[in-house]
Amino acid sequence: EWLLHSGISTIGTPIDEVDLSGIENVVAKNGFVDEVNTYVSYDGVLHIEVNQRRPMLRLLIDGYDTYVTESAFVFRSPSASALYVPVVTGGYRPPFPSGYEGNVRDYIDLQIVESNRRITDIGKEKKPINEADESLRKAYKEVRGRHIRQGLFQDDEEFEEQVKALREQKNREKREIERKRRYLAQRLDEVEARQDVEYRRQKKLEKRYEDFLKLINFVNWLEGESFWSAEIVQIVAQTTPSGALELELVPRSGNYTIMFGRIENVEGAVTKVEKAVEKIKAITDMNLYMCSNEKINVNNIGKFYINPSDAIK
Repeated sequence: EWLLHSGISTIGTPIDEVDLSGIENVVAKNGFVDEVNTYVSYDGVLHIEVNQRRPMLRLLIDGYDTYVTESAFVFRSPSASALYVPVVTGGYRPPFPSGYEGNVRDYIDLQIVESNRRITDIGKEKKPINEADESLRKAYKEVRGRHIRQGLFQDDEEFEEQVKALREQKNREKREIERKRRYLAQRLDEVEARQDVEYRRQKKLEKRYEDFLKLINFVNWLEGESFWSAEIVQIVAQTTPSGALELELVPRSGNYTIMFGRIENVEGAVTKVEKAVEKIKAITDMNLYMCSNEKINVNNIGKFYINPSDAIK
């Protein structure tokens, strides 16, 4: 079907005229395809060998319908294809735009390169500011070193008046130079502040990428645990106002939700959850929520909360 829509001629085409490179490019555009190799055998048969990517999870959040592999390769979900993998929903903000397809690390690296270029371009604005400040510094030094000598037959009173006038003139010039230097220092601070914005943006991007990898590793771990892979039907991911990633797990059985929180010390947190679940199974007729961290919201009326650290005592 891909070849039919590509317009590449194959049937009846001489072997040496078959556009093998074009065919590979067409096939490789499908996100599920990791590697593709094409060749025509001596009997004139076109062979297309494909290695398929194996998605680890599916991001189904605002603006995203994207498959994610274990190696952090992402691609949009094909309209005519579906694969059963854990689904991540919620208000999570991935570290890449919704239309991006490719390795997420490559995208991050490209953003860092572009950010560093902006930092360099912004830094070029410092040179004329520093040059102007150096000129003012020299001018200030020249003003401070300016003085007059009393003439041999000059009256003392007249000389004192000249000294006073020179002192006042020097003070005026120094104040003006200091004012200009303060203005230049302010401009320099503004330039450095714009650079700091880029550095902070890089740091946040790296943190979001780190959380993205944690999400992949968490799902990978989840799928490796027979109980949890069968029990968890949905993962709700949220990006907090501080930018941290927090998870909420929706189990298949029971009327409760696991507020997992940040992906830290997974095995320790899950051990607490598993022990708490045993006690939860004995509780009925209530909308039960369970937390795996120390955050317990007791203000929601009609909901019962259990902290695993207390539940396992």
